[in-house]
Amino acid sequence: MLTPIQKTKVYEAIVEQIKANIEDGVWPEGMQLPSERELAEQLNIGRPSVREALRVLEVMSYIEIRPGQGTFVTERSAQSQQIQLLESMLQEDNHVVELLEVREFFEPQIALIAAQSATEDDIKHMESIVERMEAVVADGGTGVDENIEFHLALTKAVGNRVLLQIHQLLLYLSRDPVEDFFQVPGRLVRSLEGHREILEAIKERNPQKAQRRMLEHLRTRFAVPDPQQAETES
Repeated sequence: MLTPIQKTKVYEAIVEQIKANIEDGVWPEGMQLPSERELAEQLNIGRPSVREALRVLEVMSYIEIRPGQGTFVTERSAQSQQIQLLESMLQEDNHVVELLEVREFFEPQIALIAAQSATEDDIKHMESIVERMEAVVADGGTGVDENIEFHLALTKAVGNRVLLQIHQLLLYLSRDPVEDFFQVPGRLVRSLEGHREILEAIKERNPQKAQRRMLEHLRTRFAVPDPQQAETES
């Protein structure tokens, strides 16, 4: 069951407890989870921490958040095996590079299509994610979960459920490497700029620009950080 949270990174502790309930069968596949308010009361923490944990769990494909309906446990068996296999591969550094290269193969195309298909609600959602990431970074965080959420929001705007499942898995697996990447001075600021540039291209309904901005954004891991940017961020 659930116990009050006492860890420093509250949302991570929430993720661990909900994952355990799902993996142990306490909350079976298809079951609707308690509401944010109920979870916050059971865990003795604030609703923003619960909301952040649920976003992470959705990226990890443990849950599905259905607007207006609630949060439900997803089918896990096949994807759990895929995650375990890929996680074991990622113990070697070269496989991390390969994972990030895979993202380069299709995320620019996602951005291109999103520039054509994103609704106004999709765009507002992307704007809110960027704003939240800016706030988290201003408070000293890495914003890695908001970073993942932004990339996932682009895929949701495309409207392809198969692609969404694949992308969720890749984003989950690349979370730790991306967080390490954000520790390099200057690169977190550049990542935020990349999100703004991609979003601007989406709002302009410019597919080719969105595609180009996404590729540039993903390739910032190869860039040598700007010393002035690094100094500003520190």
